[in-house]
Amino acid sequence: MGFSVNSTVSLGVKVKLIDFLDQINETNFNEMKRVMENGFMEDENYVYNGIFMKMRMKYEKENWEVMKENLKRDVMSYDVYVDKKVGKKIKREMKRLGELMYLIPEVEIMNMTKWGSEESLNGVSRSMDIDFGKVKEEIGVKYGFLPNMEVVMMIRQSID
Repeated sequence: MGFSVNSTVSLGVKVKLIDFLDQINETNFNEMKRVMENGFMEDENYVYNGIFMKMRMKYEKENWEVMKENLKRDVMSYDVYVDKKVGKKIKREMKRLGELMYLIPEVEIMNMTKWGSEESLNGVSRSMDIDFGKVKEEIGVKYGFLPNMEVVMMIRQSID
């Protein structure tokens, strides 16, 4: 049986999850919910992204204050283990889910879907027709309210 893997390269924002949640307020609540639907945890194995999605869905129907406080509480009480390379060794650290990075894609650079077996190799390219400096500046202005945010290039990969 075949499968497909969708990969998207984007420019966007990287910020600690707890810093992102701290910024939810009555004025930006609907926009922040939209951002949470498109954003994802920086996680190579979907484990933490799935955990945060389940937490978020629990409070989907709540008002902004209830959602914000419950999500902050949940992400800062959920222990996760992160592997960190130190020299040639891998060191496992315990952190809180809220201390991990949250990625918010803003401008899609390219996308591809790989169909078939695990043995296939696919590739895609695009011309360098994007003014990365200008796009980076625009993203920085839009998300400048997020403390310690960084404009980054990211890859989102999902199995469909």
